[in-house]
Amino acid sequence: MKNAVVALGRVEWESELLSALAHPMIGLKIQRRCVDGVDVYSAVQVVDVDVVILSDQTLRVDANLISHLRDQGIELLVITAKPENWQELGVENLVMLNPARPMEALSAITSFLRKGNVPQVVDVIPQGDLIAVVGFGGATGRTSCLREVGWQSASKGIKTLLVDGDTYGASLHQELGLDATSSGLLELCRAHETRKLNTESVAEFILPIADNLDFASGIFKSSRWTDLRVPALRGVWQQVRSSYQRVLVDLGPVLEIDQSLIHESALPRRHAVALTALEHATKIILCARADEIGVSRLVRGFLEFSELFTDSQVNVVLWGTNDKDKSYAQAVARHTGLTSITQIPYDRVLARKASSLGQAVCFLDPKSKIALGYAELNESLNRDDTGEKAQSRLARIVTRNQRAA
Repeated sequence: MKNAVVALGRVEWESELLSALAHPMIGLKIQRRCVDGVDVYSAVQVVDVDVVILSDQTLRVDANLISHLRDQGIELLVITAKPENWQELGVENLVMLNPARPMEALSAITSFLRKGNVPQVVDVIPQGDLIAVVGFGGATGRTSCLREVGWQSASKGIKTLLVDGDTYGASLHQELGLDATSSGLLELCRAHETRKLNTESVAEFILPIADNLDFASGIFKSSRWTDLRVPALRGVWQQVRSSYQRVLVDLGPVLEIDQSLIHESALPRRHAVALTALEHATKIILCARADEIGVSRLVRGFLEFSELFTDSQVNVVLWGTNDKDKSYAQAVARHTGLTSITQIPYDRVLARKASSLGQAVCFLDPKSKIALGYAELNESLNRDDTGEKAQSRLARIVTRNQRAA
C-alpha cells in the first residue's frame, strides 16, 4: 500500500479519477488532497508520503518543491498534456493526458503505482491555433471578420475550419452563401459523446467550401443550446485543433462568466460554447464598430471579462474607420493596454456585393482596402506576439484595482 498526496488543481475529472484510484486492488491510500504546490510542501512535512500526484492545473509548483520531494525520496507523478514544461523542471514520471478522455490516463497511473514506471512520453502532436472571434453587442463585424480571415488563411495554404458558435442567432452560413441543412457543431458534439469523433471522422460533420477551407455550421434554433454540453465541447475543440492548422470560432454577441461551469460541467450552460472555446483559444480577435458606442462597448467588455483573455494573444479589429483617423485605435490602446489593432475601412458597395455572392471581399477584390486590412490582421495572427498576453494581464490587474476601489 502506497501513501499519496494529490493536488490536481481545478480539473473537472478529479473526483472521477480519485474514486477510481481508491479501489483496493490499486493499493493506494490518499493521505491528503491539496490545493496547490505550497500545500503539498506543507503536507509532506506532517504525513507519511510515498508518492505525490500533480497535473498541469496544479498552481504554485516550482523547482524548489520538486527538488525537496526528490531529497525526501518521494516519487512525483504528473498527469500532463504539456510534457515539455515538466521535463524542463526535471520531472521524469509523466502520464500523458487526453483532455477529451482524461480517464484513459488511469492505466498508466496504475502501472506506475504497481511497477514504478510509466510508458515513455511520446512527442505531442502539434496542435493548430484556435482563434475566438468576440464582439460585445451587435454590429461588431464578427461574422465578416471570420469570413475574411478564413479566406486569407486558406489562400496562404493554412488548413482552416470556420465554426459558427453563436447560440443566439447563427448566421455564418448565410454570409458564406450556404444552405446548411444540419448543425455541424451539434453533430461534432454528438460524435464526441458517442466516442465516434476522431481525425478521420471529423470530415463527416463539416462542409468544404474552398481549398483549405471548411465550415461547421451552428445551431439554427437558439433553443437547441441545451444540446451543446461542456464535456463534449471541450472534446470537440481538442479534436479540431488536432485536425486543422487554424480554427476560427464565432462566439456570438453575448459573453458572460458562469463560475458554475467549473463545478457542474455535465449540466447544459447557455454560454458553454463561448467559455469552452476561450479555454482552448490561443488567440482572440475582439471586434468593434469604429465609433463612440462601439469602442466604449469594447473597452468595457474587455475590462469586465479580462480574466478570460489573459492566456491568449489578443488582436483588435475596428471596422468602418477612416484611414487618417487614428483616434479610436488610440482610445482602445489607452484604455486596454492592447497594441495589436487593425483598422478596416468600410466600402458599402463592395461589402454588399460580397454578401450577396457569399464570397469574401479578399476573394472578389484582393487589392481593396478591406482585403488589405484583413491581410494585415492575418499576418499579425501568424506572429506569436506574447507581448499582448502581458498587456492583457496588466489590464486585468488594473481592473481588479478599480473594482476594489
